[in-house]
Amino acid sequence: MEITDSLPSKLINGGIAGLIGVTCVFPIDLAKTRLQNQQNGQRMYTSMSDCLIKTIRSEGYFGMYRGNKEILSPLSFQGRKVAGEKYSLP
Repeated sequence: MEITDSLPSKLINGGIAGLIGVTCVFPIDLAKTRLQNQQNGQRMYTSMSDCLIKTIRSEGYFGMYRGNKEILSPLSFQGRKVAGEKYSLP
């Protein structure tokens, strides 16, 4: 017995998967970018965890996601991309 999913359920599932993936990965990517953008004489962060802790203290928890409403939107490109890759139409 084979279970088939409808297109709307595939899109919803892909959107949720994309949202969870971006939510988990974005703070790590933010820390990586901030570490890479440091100048040699002006080191603000010593490690990835130091960067995340300082970001939370100075900008709050949601500071790690500031400016990324499009990425975190359930209808974002990332969600549609995951839906297309994971649940391709026959």
